[in-house]
Order: sequence, then structure tokens, then C-alpha cells
Amino acid sequence: MQDEQQRKVVFLSHNSADFDEMVEIAQYLEERDIPCWYAPRDIPLGQHYQTRIVQDLKHKVEALVVIITEQVGASSMVPKEIDLALRFNIPIVPIMLDGTDVPDSLLLLLCNIQHLNVGKYAALSEALDQLIIELEEIHHGSHTNEVEVTEKQRLNRPVVLKNAPGVELYQLHTTQLQIVQQTFVEPERFTSMKSQLARDHFICLHHSQHTGKYSAAISLLQNLQVQHIYEISKDVKPKELLKLTVREQAGFILEIDSEDWFDTVSEHAFLDYIEHVSAKDSFLIFIMKKEATEPFLQLYSHKVSAPKQVEDMLRKHVNFVSHNEELVGTFETWLSERTLSIIRQANPLPRDVSALAQKIQQFLQGDITEEGLLQSLQTNVLKRIEAWFQVERSQEDIAFYLALGLFEGLTFNEITKLAQGLQRRFASYLGEEPAARLLPSRDEYLALFHATVKKELSQFEVGHLAQDKVRFVVPEDASYVWQYVWLQYPRYQSAIIEWLHELLSSKRKGIEDKVISIVVELLKIDFPTIRMSFVQPWAQSNAVPERMLAVRTLELLAADSEWTYPVFNLVKAWAGLRNNSHLQWTAMMLLSSELGAKYYPASLKMIRSAYGTSNRSLHNVIQRTMQQLTKIALWDTQYEKIYIRHWVEWFERTPKDELQPVFRFAQSVFQPVPALFFRAQPSFLEHFWVPFIADNLQHTMTRKTMLAMLDEWIQRAGGKRANVETISGVLHAIYESEADSMRIRLEKFVRKGLRQHDDAYRPIAEMLVKM
Repeated sequence: MQDEQQRKVVFLSHNSADFDEMVEIAQYLEERDIPCWYAPRDIPLGQHYQTRIVQDLKHKVEALVVIITEQVGASSMVPKEIDLALRFNIPIVPIMLDGTDVPDSLLLLLCNIQHLNVGKYAALSEALDQLIIELEEIHHGSHTNEVEVTEKQRLNRPVVLKNAPGVELYQLHTTQLQIVQQTFVEPERFTSMKSQLARDHFICLHHSQHTGKYSAAISLLQNLQVQHIYEISKDVKPKELLKLTVREQAGFILEIDSEDWFDTVSEHAFLDYIEHVSAKDSFLIFIMKKEATEPFLQLYSHKVSAPKQVEDMLRKHVNFVSHNEELVGTFETWLSERTLSIIRQANPLPRDVSALAQKIQQFLQGDITEEGLLQSLQTNVLKRIEAWFQVERSQEDIAFYLALGLFEGLTFNEITKLAQGLQRRFASYLGEEPAARLLPSRDEYLALFHATVKKELSQFEVGHLAQDKVRFVVPEDASYVWQYVWLQYPRYQSAIIEWLHELLSSKRKGIEDKVISIVVELLKIDFPTIRMSFVQPWAQSNAVPERMLAVRTLELLAADSEWTYPVFNLVKAWAGLRNNSHLQWTAMMLLSSELGAKYYPASLKMIRSAYGTSNRSLHNVIQRTMQQLTKIALWDTQYEKIYIRHWVEWFERTPKDELQPVFRFAQSVFQPVPALFFRAQPSFLEHFWVPFIADNLQHTMTRKTMLAMLDEWIQRAGGKRANVETISGVLHAIYESEADSMRIRLEKFVRKGLRQHDDAYRPIAEMLVKM
């Protein structure tokens, strides 16, 4: 969350007759750290009201609260403030104070927005508490991490399929192909796999561990000179796959997680499809954790064991991550038989080698010692922790070990105090008295946990002072300690859960990041329990900061490629829920990050589902999530095509009497991203933007906001010839194809624009005349 001093304000739009009521609301919000803006308090002496309101709405406001009373309909300023908020894409929250319905003067502007009715609550404070929740949702929703254009360089590219709409297909990115080409080491029987794939155009690769099956599939296709390699979405159903018409000389990879995937497809139908793949001179590779039980599939089955040439894997990865010939030469010198023996004993899997290569690079650069490098190998960490627990350990020691794993970097006294709190939890749950004993000296005790102290500077009121901070000798120990205790000492789990929740409630500085990191590691070994103990309660909490804990936790978990798809499936389940707006809100927040970009366009469909199943209170977060994914459409014409196709399908599937609210929602999504319009392909301008704008201008509910969007875009066109030509061409096409009433409306719109913003409208008016 941003620093409160930097937080944008909540604009309180009101009739002057309701000033006292408005001030009461402002005081209630500001006492709870939500800064407010209202006139005349926030208009400096001597400044013009309307000018200041416009500027502050545009630059300082994150939400607009409209105070609805019997008097608001008489206000001349409130409709203008709402209109500006719509123009500037500011979320609006109307609050009905005295049971008065929205007056006719505001009905059109607020018809699509959820209202907060004070009369439904026992007291004003209860209603204002609900208002705070909505404002917190808006605040946190406005600070999501945008998906950067650089993500395009890593993400597989979605492909539009006309013949198989139920299949999500992604073309593997060249970066991923280059990584495999430069780092892959062939496992045993690779030649046999290649021969069968070349002959039959289909094979199954399997192994229960991460032995490099996916990289092997890519390398097999590269060896066969396949130019276009695609990944089929894991959630594809057999019948959907068999409808997929493959392109010629292409490779397709499908990871199958479900053991009953083949139950709904016959052997005959499947082999016929393989014939179709073969006829196109294309190839299909299945990746599975277990060998298929179907006899006909076993004929194509190959177990992919991890390569035994550990030194070759390391050499290639070090060369790939360093891009430094001198460093690579140093690596060759260092890689002695002793070192190789230690690394071979660690038995690193292909997915671990990249991280190991990065550690080796740190060692070669002098950032870590050789001993530190070797001790950080996963097998050595596990051996060290398992050996520690072979000796009978007290609750006190186990509590200290866990506290050290969570609070490494604090002083010994601080960690000891925190450990005592956990020990009391242990004793309480087991019905015992906390044991007390005399501990050895600090350094002697820390040595038992493979930890030590280091002098580090800390900030105090008097300046920076050196303190002894406790650190593990091998930092990797921290997460493995937690995983080991969780699995081997289930009697402590309830106490651990309660302790972590208590720590979070303490609001200790930095505690959220620490707890999240531990929860993520525990999710990897016990997803069901940790989900129900932490993630699910956070995600459906009434408190927005707790929902953000769920968002941050799942984002961090999804960063691990093994967990990306399971997290996406969880988000998909939450997004489509009815009557659980908090889980839907959490799902939308997650889709506005890299997860939504990775599973584009499935994420677009999930947003549409959430829009259709949620109440209007979720409108703001759904809108912002859609705006985030809209920016992805600017990456290239393929993304643009998928995006526009999504909206066309949405409009076509919406009954006519329900279309206007969807149009208004689309406007709110498009308005802050004018580049989507100005950079549109000519075919999209003709077949999407012209009919969309014309339809919006024909209806009362959408006409005013459509004209406001066009006005905003014209002003942001910047006089650039390409932009002027685009918007002039669209206006001319609508003018020529519609009835006289539309022509009159457009002429009035341009004349009004010339009066108010001559510089922006003049080039367009002149070009329209020439047309």
C-alpha cells in the first residue's frame, strides 16, 4: 500500500444545503485515514471554484462520493462534478442519506452505479463503515502492478482459432525456444524418442519429477526442424482437441494433469486424429507425470529421466546467464572433480540448474564463498535440517528455529522474545506448561541452528547505529525449516496458524512480507490446509487489506512456474462465483497482474463472467482489471484481434434490452486507452469502432458519455495527422451511413467542440469538409 501521505483524496460532491451532513462524513473518513476533498475548504483563497475543481478532480482524486439528499437535485455543480468524474475515469460512489431516490437530473449519470443506502443500516456509522470498505477497494484496486510491455518478451503468444473456439492455443516465444536451444542436455534414449516422433508424429513423455520433460519436447521438435511450436492449454478437453485443425509443419505440446483425461475419447477417434496430424506433417507431444495406462498409448510412451551430464548442464547454464567469457573461463577452472562430485551428490534436476548456475555466478564474482555455495545445495540443506531433528529437541528450540526462519535479520533478543510467544502457543495447544531452562551463551546457542551474528547498521532517531543481527550461515535454511516442521510435527500446526495470524494483527513493520513468504513455501507442500487456513479467509475477508494479503500471496506463488496454472484455476473458480463479491474482487485483482496476461484471452472471458454474475459494487474493480488487460491489446495486431473479437462476441451474446449497460461499461474501459482507437487496424475501425460509436450515439443512456469520450480523444489526438485522419474517417463514416438526426447530432458536436477547443477540433473539421 502506498504511503498515506501520497494517497489521493476522496472528493465529496454535495449540495451546499447539505454541508453539515457532508462535513460529518468527511470527519468520519479522515479520522480513519481516508483524506477527503470538499469545497470550499480545499479551494485556496482567491482561486476560481470551477477551475480548481476541474484540476483537482483530474490530478488528485481517486474516488468521488455523491451525497444524495432531497436537495441534491437543485445543485448545478453536482451533475458537472459527476460528469467530470466519468470523463476522468474516476470511480463514483453515491450515498443516499435520507431515503431520497436519485433525482432525474442525476439518474442518467448514475443509472449504472451501485448506490449505498444509509436507510438499510441501523446507524449512520455502519453505513459509513461500508463506504470505507468500498473506498478501500477502490484505493487498492488503483495501485495494481501494471503488466509491462517487457512481459511480452517472455509470454507465449495467444493464437486465434476459428475452428476450435474451446481450445486455447499459445505460440511459444522465441526467447523460450532460444533458452532450450542453448541450455538443453539430452537425456538417455533421446535418439529413440526422436526416431519415434519422426515416424509416428506423436509421443508421450512422462516422469513424476521435474526432469526436463517440457524442454525435451521443445528440443525434439527443434531437432525435427519444426518452425512453429505451440502449447495447448492444460484445460482442453479431449473432444475439443480432436476438433482442432492443425496447421502444416507445426509442433503441439500438451501437458496433461488429469489421470482420467482419456476416459471420454475412444482409441479409434484418437488414432484418427493422429493420422490427421501426420497428414499435415505436424507433430503432437503429450507430457504427463505418470505413464498412461491405456495400452495403445503405452506404445508411444517414453520416460524422461534427468540428464546425468551435470557438468554439461551447468556449463551451458553458466554460459547462458553470465554472457561473460572471462567468467565462463573461471568456471571451467573451478569445476574440479571434487566440486563435481559434491554437485552430483546433490542430484540437481534440470529445473534447479538455472538457479544453481546463478549461484555459481555469484560465487565466481566473489559475492558468496565456495563453502556457502556448496552448503546451499538443496540436498545439503535437507541433510543439515534432518540431522538437527535427529536429536531430541525441546519445544523451546523448535519455536526458536521457526522464529529464526521467519525473523532472520533481527537481534537475538528480539527473536528470542518472539520465539517465546510461539512456545506458549505450543504448550497451550498441547495442554502443557511452557518449559523454561537456562540457555547457553548467545553464540553457542545460535551455532546449534547454523546461525551467527553480523554487525549491521540500523536507523535510530540519533542516526545509524551498528547492531548484532542474527543470520543463517546458509539463507536457504529458513524456508526448509518451516516446511520440515510443518510436515513432521503436525501437532504444532494449529499453534503455528494462530501465531502467524497474531503476528499479522500486530502490524509489526515488514511482518506482512515475512508471513507471506512463509505461507507461500507452506502452500507448496500442503496446499489444501494452508489455503483454508490463510488464503481463503484473507480472500473473502470484509477487510480489504486482508484481501490484498491473498492477492500478494497468490501472485508470489504463481511466480513459480509449477504453481502458475493451479493459481489460475483457483482464480477462475472465484471469478465465476455468485453472491461472493469478496472472492470475485480478489480474483479480479489477480487477473490485473501478469497472471491475466499469461492466460490471455481466457482472462478476458473470466472478466466477462464476473461482470455477468456480480452485483454492481464490483463494477470498479472489474473495470480497472479490464483496463489493465486492454493495454495488452496494444502489444501487436494479434493481441488486438483477440481483444476486439472478445468484445464483438460479448455484444452479440447480450440481449438487446441489456446491451446499454454493457456499452457504458465498454466506454469506461476504452476511454483511458485512446491508443486502442488511434492505432486500430483499418478493418477494426470499419467493422468494430464505427458501428460501436454509432450504436452508442443512437441511445439516450449511452449518447452523452459517448460524446464525452469522443471529445476526450479529440483533445488527446494532439493534432497528429494520423490521429486526425483516424477520428475524422470514423466520424465521416457514421455521418454518411446514418439518418439525418445522427448527422445533425454530429454537426452540433463538432460546432460545440470548435467553440470550446478550437485548436483540437479545427484540423478535424477541415478534414471532414474535404471528405
